[in-house]
Amino acid sequence: EDVLNVSHMDVAEQRISLSPVRVGTLVHDAAAMAEPLARVRGLKFHVFVTDEEAIVQTDPARLRQVLLNLLVNAVKFTDRGEVELIARCSETEVSFIVRDTGIGIAREHLDRIFDPFWQVQQTTTRVVGGSGLGLAVSLRLMTLLGGKLVVESELGQGTVFTVTLPVGQSASP
Repeated sequence: EDVLNVSHMDVAEQRISLSPVRVGTLVHDAAAMAEPLARVRGLKFHVFVTDEEAIVQTDPARLRQVLLNLLVNAVKFTDRGEVELIARCSETEVSFIVRDTGIGIAREHLDRIFDPFWQVQQTTTRVVGGSGLGLAVSLRLMTLLGGKLVVESELGQGTVFTVTLPVGQSASP
C-alpha cells in the first residue's frame, strides 16, 4: 500500500474524503491492529485518550494509515519496554502521539527519515525489514490532511512521533 501511495504522492488527483470522526474510535481502531504485534514481541502497549468523544474532521482511513505506520515502526524498533499511543484533545487541535522505548534515531539522521526509501540501517546491515516508505507516505498524507508530523528522538532512548490536526480544518487541495 505504501508503494502505491508513493506513486500517487505527486498526483493532484489523490483524493481526501473528509468526515467527522471520534478521536476515541480512531485511536482504538489503530491500537487494535498494532497491539497484537507488540504482544508477540513481549512489549507493553498503552493507549490514553483525553477525550474519547472529541470529533475531528479528517479522512479516517488516511489518518488511520499514518497512525498504523508509526505504531508498526515503534513496535519494529523496540526490543523491550513499551509502545504508547496517546491522543490529546483541545479546543483547537488534536495530537496523536506514538512513543516508544526503542533504539531511537541519531540526531544526524532525523532530517532524512522522511525521505522515500531511506533507512537508518542500510540494506547490507539492516536487521529490521521494510521498504523505507512508511514515514514518507505518512508525512505526505499529513500534509494533504492539513496537519503536521514531527519527530523527537535520542539514540538509545526511544522516539516520539506527534501527529497534529486542527479541529474542524479542511484538507489541502
